Amino acid sequence: MDESELQHNITFSHFTQTGKDDFGQPVRTSVSATEKCFFDLPRKSKTIKSDSGEISVEAVLYMKKDSTISVDDTVDSVTDADGTSLSSISLRVARVTRASDFGTIDHLEVDLKKA
Repeated sequence: MDESELQHNITFSHFTQTGKDDFGQPVRTSVSATEKCFFDLPRKSKTIKSDSGEISVEAVLYMKKDSTISVDDTVDSVTDADGTSLSSISLRVARVTRASDFGTIDHLEVDLKKA
C-alpha cells in the first residue's frame, strides 16, 4: 500500500501494564497513538466470526504493515486531512488481518465494530 493512499488519521488507545501497586496488583495506564490510515465504510453488510459469536463490521481501516494497532483497541477518532471527523459512533478493533496486494504483506486490514 502506497503512503499516498493513507489519506486519514486514526487515534486509538489501549491499556498497558506499567507496574504494580503496593498490594502487588497491576497498574494499567491508557496509551494512545495516532497513525495514518485509509478509512472505509462497507457498502454491504459484513460480519465476521469470533469466539463470542458473529460481529457486525461497521468500518474498515487500511494501515501500514508496521502499525501498532491491535484487537480490542479503542478508536478515539478518525479524521480526514483537514481534521474533519469521519465517524460519530464509538468503535473498537474487532480483527487485524495482514494483507498483500502483490504477493508480499504490505498493509493491514482492520475491521472495526461498535464499542
